Amino acid sequence: MFQNCSLQHTVGNSHPSTFDIMAQPISRNFKKNVNVLRYKDVKRIGDQVFLPNYMKLAELKKSPNQFKRGVEFTAPGMTDHDVKRKLEEEFPILRNQRYI
Repeated sequence: MFQNCSLQHTVGNSHPSTFDIMAQPISRNFKKNVNVLRYKDVKRIGDQVFLPNYMKLAELKKSPNQFKRGVEFTAPGMTDHDVKRKLEEEFPILRNQRYI
């Protein structure tokens, strides 16, 4: 996707047809709802991890420590480190923790 995209087309006897495209990549902000699931919130069987049922997820959404609506991210351009920093800003329970 491009921002500030201009297309110039000149036709005439003295000038041949020319196309000039000057483009810059778009930096787009978008918002996502984010749920933080702790170890105790999920069920594990062997090496598989299962999400909580809808009732448990609805309960977790009531907790400001585990659910935030409209967390803003930027694409493209956010590195893994940027995303981790953003999540730690929004969810203090993630600070100084190992998570995936």
